[in-house]
Amino acid sequence: MSTATGSRVEAELAVVRSEIARTDTKASILLAALAIIAGPLASNAGALIRSGWPTAATTVLAVLLAGAAAWLLLDVVLPRLNGSGTDNFIHYARCTRADLYTALHVTADPYTELINLSRIADTKMRRLRTAGLLLKAAALPAVIAAGLAIGGWA
Repeated sequence: MSTATGSRVEAELAVVRSEIARTDTKASILLAALAIIAGPLASNAGALIRSGWPTAATTVLAVLLAGAAAWLLLDVVLPRLNGSGTDNFIHYARCTRADLYTALHVTADPYTELINLSRIADTKMRRLRTAGLLLKAAALPAVIAAGLAIGGWA
């Protein structure tokens, strides 16, 4: 690999690592926002469900959509601890001193690392996008349920 190619691969690796970190941050912020909203919703859930079928149905729909979004957001931020690959801390944690010495002195394949990290970033971003769309979809029935409950339209 030429120096120019090596520099380009290292630059792309840095971009992908940055995107993974940004995606994790965004997912964490959305999870925190969901947690903040879940408190008041949980404390008023009984009243919303007993407010009549239109309010109950829209509340349940909003909660189901938000729950699916939370599941996807957790998929984004939770670590994958399967230990696959040989260029991660889980692999190193399972090495003996001799294995670690060998692993660190073998020339790494930056192309494989770029492919693997890019796949991780792609999966995380797709899940983040889907979670965002689910949250947007949850907002409509949540607003309708709130309007029905406040307006007394049951």
